[in-house]
Amino acid sequence: MGSRGGIAVFVVALALAPAAQAAQRYAAPAGAGPQPCSAAAPCSLKDALGGAKANDEVIVTAGAYSLSAPTDLSPEATGAYVHGDFAGPRPTITGSVSSYLLGVSTAKSRVAYLDITNAAEFSGAFKCDDEVTVERMRMVNKARVAFGAQAFGSCLVRDSVARAEGEQSAGIFAAGQSPSFPGSFRNVTAIATGPKSIGMRVSSFAVGSSYTAFVRNSILSGEEFDLRSYSGVGAVGIDVAYSNFDTFKAEPGTTFSQGPGNQATPPLFLDAPAGDYREAPGSPTVDAGAADQLAATDYDGNPRALGAAPDIGAFELVPPTSSATSTPSPVGTIRSLDVSPRRFRAAMGGEAVISRVTNPRAPVGTTVTYSLSGAATVVFKVERKTTGRRVKGKCVARTRANRERNKCRLYILLPANFNQTGAAGRNRFRFSGRLAGKPLKPGSYRLAGNAGPAAYRRTFTIVK
Repeated sequence: MGSRGGIAVFVVALALAPAAQAAQRYAAPAGAGPQPCSAAAPCSLKDALGGAKANDEVIVTAGAYSLSAPTDLSPEATGAYVHGDFAGPRPTITGSVSSYLLGVSTAKSRVAYLDITNAAEFSGAFKCDDEVTVERMRMVNKARVAFGAQAFGSCLVRDSVARAEGEQSAGIFAAGQSPSFPGSFRNVTAIATGPKSIGMRVSSFAVGSSYTAFVRNSILSGEEFDLRSYSGVGAVGIDVAYSNFDTFKAEPGTTFSQGPGNQATPPLFLDAPAGDYREAPGSPTVDAGAADQLAATDYDGNPRALGAAPDIGAFELVPPTSSATSTPSPVGTIRSLDVSPRRFRAAMGGEAVISRVTNPRAPVGTTVTYSLSGAATVVFKVERKTTGRRVKGKCVARTRANRERNKCRLYILLPANFNQTGAAGRNRFRFSGRLAGKPLKPGSYRLAGNAGPAAYRRTFTIVK
């Protein structure tokens, strides 16, 4: 055969050769790598992600992973699918890493079923970028000026919990970074706690861009604002509908558009202090959402829209299974607590609970609203905010020995408390701002309500 015939046969052979197949790559807490990342010989999380190629599936097996540096999916892994092993509990990924702990930024990729917690200031737990889909994730940061999730560009986040615990923190930080791609947030529960915290904050980094965060079926809650838009280098906007939030602020140069279905009544959670944001029966968010870009399941893997409409938030309320032997709990559990207004004067006389306002210089006292799963007596306690010192990772009272340590926010429990007996559902009373027969001094405080195994806290301020 001549040379031309040999070349022709070689070309035909190449044309008939099968395309490279996408691979399954396994990560395990004790995995070593970088190869082969197989089910029988898994590699580390860093190697499983860093060595992925287009359309690969990266399976993160159950267990505890610790990261010491920002860890990303390979930029070559277009269309990859990164997820925990759905047959087991969510893998937990922890660390104290600047910038972010885990990032998936490769176009057309997906990430799901992971539990990520960072503890670094000015950082996020998880970061996603344009054309990335994030589902059934739990993303938490426990530091000041930090974010549960950093969602840039056209990242779609749904059926996920984003939580931040610290001063000036935000559950979600969404920002535009491309000419005009919007961000999408569906069935998200974004919670931020701490002074000046925000449930979701929105801005833009791209010059000449026009970025809008479209929010649907989501619960948004922060101490300062639930939603806030910041003017960036491009046009910035928030478009929100069928969502649960109360307070918001749109800075000059930004837009805030409200569609139908929004609600301000606080949602009812099973155990928010413990991080359990599943809806409790009777929550206003049940059957209150819209069929807008719904996923097949909620955060827990339950089908979406079990009732007349999808629920608002990351979870779908599963109706209880009827049973002839089932009996209701004889003692109710507290399921929500709110204080409004948050800034008020203490009454000059009376007890902790008052029936009416007698001082014309309103506001005197505040209205406390709480809900119970059943009739119960709620124990209310007051904690005074002060400045402590951080010692061995804990905030403790200032002493002569630790006075040079870093400052931290510390709440001191006041010795007196008071009780209120409530019925199943929503209850309310007027709190005078007095405790043990004396008015609270001007300053920052926290009201704690305990009933059953659950406890809720809300901050308030006494003014002159």
